[in-house]
Amino acid sequence: MPEPNAAVRADHQPSVAFVFCVEPGRLEPEARLLVESIRHFGGCFANATLYAVQPRNVDALRPETMTAFGRANVIHRAAQLNMEYAPWPTTNKVYAVADVENVATTEYLVFLDTDSVIMNEPREFLLQDGVDLAVQPTLKQFRGSRGPGDPNDPFWLKIYRMCEVPEPPYVHTMLDRVRIRGYYNGGLVVFRRAAGLGRRWLAFLQRIGPTIPGEIRYNLDQFALAAVAASVPERVYLLPSVYNYNIARRDHFVLDAVRHASLDSLIHIHYHDAFRQPGFLGAVRPPLDQTDERYRWLAQRLPLPNSESAHQPLDDGAGLPWAERLALARDELAATIPPGATVIVADEDQWGLGKDLSGRPLVPFTERDGQYWGPPADDAAALQEVERLRQAGAGFLAFGWPAFWWLRYYLELHRDLRTRYQCVFENDRLIVFDLRHRRPGPP
Repeated sequence: MPEPNAAVRADHQPSVAFVFCVEPGRLEPEARLLVESIRHFGGCFANATLYAVQPRNVDALRPETMTAFGRANVIHRAAQLNMEYAPWPTTNKVYAVADVENVATTEYLVFLDTDSVIMNEPREFLLQDGVDLAVQPTLKQFRGSRGPGDPNDPFWLKIYRMCEVPEPPYVHTMLDRVRIRGYYNGGLVVFRRAAGLGRRWLAFLQRIGPTIPGEIRYNLDQFALAAVAASVPERVYLLPSVYNYNIARRDHFVLDAVRHASLDSLIHIHYHDAFRQPGFLGAVRPPLDQTDERYRWLAQRLPLPNSESAHQPLDDGAGLPWAERLALARDELAATIPPGATVIVADEDQWGLGKDLSGRPLVPFTERDGQYWGPPADDAAALQEVERLRQAGAGFLAFGWPAFWWLRYYLELHRDLRTRYQCVFENDRLIVFDLRHRRPGPP
């Protein structure tokens, strides 16, 4: 695959625009942090055009967000762009990119997930001649395919046929280096604007969307992105590991150099929910250099508040460091569940517990082929998944605090669990329901 531009002149203002999504609530503090990080650490990109796109509604943002946007010269675009796939927020980015591609005049567009920060000058965002798209493979295989014989392969062959693209080159997953057909993380995508690949991304999403079951539409953006990359295989550049770096899974990278990457080498960090956890930065393993300017900058701004979140946890906890809080929750879960009993774990794939906890089999919620499959599409899908796993032998359902917001969002699921099953453990870290004995529902 092609290489990036080798050099960027310090006095040169790149023709780049950054695009990210914002909505009232949870995304607002994330958006403010992202904007500030670009302006502070972006190097020659620090003065780039920034588009904050609000693609599902035109509801007012908080005054502090609008003030921050004004101070940083952020262009805020709010419109009801995403109507057909509004229940799946990951599709917002596709509508945002297509919208900005139509109005921007820069040579390059860079989409960033809002829960991310720039830590050093991102030189790979200036694509070399012959490159139209820069992406990074997914962390793990997830819904990807290892090729012929993989249970997921028919799904991908159907997508390639629908989008009329060839089968793509193989890539290696970022976390565990598994070889899969080209499947990419949607949290960081660089486009050559004139190539029109943002609009193609939307066209492919709309083409395949009606055929994708609701329970896996959470990754519809990445399915469509894989098809876009497959349509221009010789014009795709794979971003290195210092971009889109999942700091919450730092100790899970199999490559030692990636696992021990220093802050002064990381360009773009994707933190997911980790920056909301008190003490997370100091609990990261392998540890980060606390004398680094970037560490001090982050430490002054973290944890991000939960008070603006529409999906706020039931209880934000006692302020324990992440590692200590996780260790307590793990011990509490083991003490609550009898040995041999299977536990469904809803933790947004953040706890890294694996498939067994001291003789207690663990199943992710939601689950396909033993892997985490993302949040349910809606209450009906959530209830169906609980019942499917219960019929398959699961005896308990445990919610870790990263997924507590599910109990506010999926109200019918929460009501059903409280009504039909006994809650056998509950605190600010962990909620456990006993699924072995189901009470009749209300008349």
